[in-house]
Amino acid sequence: NGQSKSLTIEVWPLRQLYERGYYTIPLYIKSTEDNTKVSYDFEFKIVELKDAFEISVSGINPQSTLVNVSFANKENYKFENLKIKMSSEFFNTEKEISLGPREIKVFQMSLNKDDFNELTAGFYTLSSEVVFENKIANINSRISFAEKGIVTTTKKDFGFFGK
Repeated sequence: NGQSKSLTIEVWPLRQLYERGYYTIPLYIKSTEDNTKVSYDFEFKIVELKDAFEISVSGINPQSTLVNVSFANKENYKFENLKIKMSSEFFNTEKEISLGPREIKVFQMSLNKDDFNELTAGFYTLSSEVVFENKIANINSRISFAEKGIVTTTKKDFGFFGK
């Protein structure tokens, strides 16, 4: 009869699903009004919360006063009210954000040079704790710290002209 109705479908596994990835289950719906039957394949993806996000940090050097931190949603899912705690040798912060499907948000963090005055060049870790609907994911990202201005390159050209 051309009517459409919205349904909320909740799916629970009969056993623990250890394999992450895509699943398909057949779905059969029968109308109670006119016995119309509809069937289709319901597809969904199971991912670990930590694998749904990518956190990256722009490079830092001894003259840096700001750093950009990118927080990317790698999935086609809207995450609302994410609580994020980030800590490193360079900064510590807490944020609450929402991310749309495949959205990337960039935050600019202020740096206090006294916090990394004694550090040497190399790679450091940004440890992030992401909380979504009482689930916790721990994500580690790499921070590149480069010393600036300690290497000097000079070039001298010599030649001989004769007659």
